[in-house]
Amino acid sequence: MNKVLSFARSAGYTRVTLWTTTTQSSARRIYEAAGFTLTSEDPRHSFGHDLLGQDWALDLAPVTAASTR
Repeated sequence: MNKVLSFARSAGYTRVTLWTTTTQSSARRIYEAAGFTLTSEDPRHSFGHDLLGQDWALDLAPVTAASTR
């Protein structure tokens, strides 16, 4: 997760959104630990099952010269 967020910041991304399902408890724990918040849930049929999909988002602070020192 640290490498993904480091890349996103250095590439100038201002927000990262990740998708998972309510059945993926490990993914949700990782997202929460990294500071992501749940922004939406929606029922969908994926992977041959009816699931509740979740979008998790994290707003990224812009990289400044001071933050790279």
